[in-house]
Amino acid sequence: MNFIDDLKSTPVLIATGTGGVGKTTMSCALAIALAHRHDARVLVITIDPAKRLASVLCEEHLGHVPQLINHDRFMIEGKARGEVFAAMVDTSLGWKDIVERYAKSDKDAQRIFNNKLYSNVTTRFSHSHDFVAMDQLYEHYHSGKFDYIVLDTPPTSQAFGFFDAPLAMSEFFGGRLVRLVTSPYRLGRGRAAKLFDLASQPFFALADKVLGKEFLNDIGEFFFLFHTMYDDFVERATDITVFLTSSRVHAALVVNPAQYLSRTYLPMCEGLGVRKINLDYLIVNNVPYTSTQRDEVEIYINDRSSESYPDHPVIADFIRRDWEVSEAIHEEMKRRKPFSFEEGIPGPLLPVIPAPRVFTLDEQERIAELVVNIQNIGAFDDTI
Repeated sequence: MNFIDDLKSTPVLIATGTGGVGKTTMSCALAIALAHRHDARVLVITIDPAKRLASVLCEEHLGHVPQLINHDRFMIEGKARGEVFAAMVDTSLGWKDIVERYAKSDKDAQRIFNNKLYSNVTTRFSHSHDFVAMDQLYEHYHSGKFDYIVLDTPPTSQAFGFFDAPLAMSEFFGGRLVRLVTSPYRLGRGRAAKLFDLASQPFFALADKVLGKEFLNDIGEFFFLFHTMYDDFVERATDITVFLTSSRVHAALVVNPAQYLSRTYLPMCEGLGVRKINLDYLIVNNVPYTSTQRDEVEIYINDRSSESYPDHPVIADFIRRDWEVSEAIHEEMKRRKPFSFEEGIPGPLLPVIPAPRVFTLDEQERIAELVVNIQNIGAFDDTI
């Protein structure tokens, strides 16, 4: 099975894994390879605010709106086919889209935007950025503008928050605290609540002393206006959750050689499984050498004498250690075939994709070589 051809029937691919394993680089290379191999329109989108996606794609800036990328620069041979677009989720613009979509009127939308709490709550609230990213992924998919979408996620611990965001946000806006602080507005049918003068209630009496009436009114108005969008908001969150667990969305877990050999990635697999995310690929990134390069490695070492290369013993030692790691990985792949989590523990059969290491620090050359590698490698488990 060729990896990139197998992805032809995968409209949305989510790259996930811990920090530093190469998710962003892999996401970009996958997007370019998909566009070129299938002559397709592909969007690669990141929810990581570190802005790494722009530097990997050699772009000065990426914004909320998808922009066309010149992926010809990543072709080692020939002209690139298809089109590659890239975007970085902007929380503020994402919330603006959501409010304008679900506010009961333009006046209500403007009241929300003018509220003193709007900026702080929508940009700093837990799960806020994640929910906007989910909303944007869903919106881009249903726009029909792209044949494929590759999503670059933050490190796995944060990515779980990403997957949990729709449910968490709908539960919050329908929760007891929000119902309590909006009760004066609901009783007043949305009028600016002099009703917070209901200070006879213990909660409001204490809040009035600590926060003051003006701040309480801002809180009440903000959450009341959001509460009026609650039904539409929950419906959207539910639709996104269903979408994430559907056959249209698949995940690729990117791990490094050490994680693969030690199986420390298993909790990530289990976390995705609990959330019913379709985990279909395990990509072992930065494997130093392929299984057929043993003779090439030995020749490289033996052809360089210590006299001509004073640092040869040190370099040779590094190369041999890399070869030992590569050999251990390939042996482990054979031993685990067909792949499953652990002996006696049921788990999905995953094709293991050994992605060779790219020996260059230049970002453009690195992506170009990785694009070629991705188009040529197959899944190790050819029973899939």
